[in-house]
Amino acid sequence: MVQINENCCNTGSLSITNGAGISALTGGQGNGGNITINTRDTVTFDGGENGLSTSIDTAAASNSMGNAGNIRINARELFVKNGATLNANTCTDAQGNAGNIFIDTRDDVTFDVTNGKNSLTGVFTYARGVGKGGDIQITTDSLTLSNGAILLASSFGKGNAGEIIVNAGDAIRIDGVGRNGISSGVSTTLRRGAEGRGGNINLTTDSLFLTNGGIVNASTYSRGNGGDITIDARDRILIDGVGTTDFSSGIFSAVSSEGVGNGGNINLTTDSLFLNRGVISSSSVGQGKAGDININSDSTKLTIKELLQQ
Repeated sequence: MVQINENCCNTGSLSITNGAGISALTGGQGNGGNITINTRDTVTFDGGENGLSTSIDTAAASNSMGNAGNIRINARELFVKNGATLNANTCTDAQGNAGNIFIDTRDDVTFDVTNGKNSLTGVFTYARGVGKGGDIQITTDSLTLSNGAILLASSFGKGNAGEIIVNAGDAIRIDGVGRNGISSGVSTTLRRGAEGRGGNINLTTDSLFLTNGGIVNASTYSRGNGGDITIDARDRILIDGVGTTDFSSGIFSAVSSEGVGNGGNINLTTDSLFLNRGVISSSSVGQGKAGDININSDSTKLTIKELLQQ
């Protein structure tokens, strides 16, 4: 692992594999450095056949005062595979905010686990201290999350969880479950003991496909309210199939049994909505109220479906 205060990499293509990584850390009063990658072609992060932890990390250490740095990747396409992760975090008792993660590609962004290992793969922002969790923002033509790959923004501390914002011109595809039992998905969560608010999820695309256990999820396990889910898919939303864990593909807003806060709303706008063994669910088994489900669609087809508000 190479630790740096500030990094800007300009190149034709970049490959970081088999346990290599880049990190920027603040442990004092100053802010952490940013990590910026600019390439004309492809950026690849790959843990390889053994799923070695391969990552870019920015962090604010315990008891630090400064903000963690941002991560920014500009490329034609991005691949993150087999235990590779992009992380922006704050540690326990850190006073500053977590960094944001920005991904901007002309073609595709792909997160996948192909090595058959229990390899955690994706983009993660955590707030464990006082400050806010980092946002995840992706601008691309096509986003794919498969075989347990995830985008996750969480808060364990006093600050709000970050937001997840995806603008994909063509399609967002979220498919399958990893060998570790994790559904491919986009999620924001307030964990037990968190005091802030859950992050919102905003997805804008032509077509959204949630298949074979793929999910979009906003949940609270704490006193804060869960985030809203807003999806604008101009052409279609397809929610189809059940994953290997018998968990349906779907869109979920949930308040857990420990949750005191209210669940977020689910807002869907699309020309066509198709559900086949899929779920759109807003639920509460805690003290808080379940969020509302709002669907604006010219054509809706439900087959062996569930559309729930509890």
